[in-house]
Amino acid sequence: LAKLAMDNYAKHNDNMRALIRYEDVPNKLWTIPKMTDFWGIGKRTEKRLNKLGITSIKELANADPLLLKQ
Repeated sequence: LAKLAMDNYAKHNDNMRALIRYEDVPNKLWTIPKMTDFWGIGKRTEKRLNKLGITSIKELANADPLLLKQ
């Protein structure tokens, strides 16, 4: 969570700080527009997820873990 806060929010503030609480996850993290902006997801992983019908961070968060293991 700290890595995501730094990469997606803190770098865009003058004080380089960001706060994301667990209750903020649906509003702040699931709304990240590009999957590749999410730490750990590169172009290749994004393509694999797209083939599974997952095109957003929200869909990934709510995906069936068994589907993701394929």
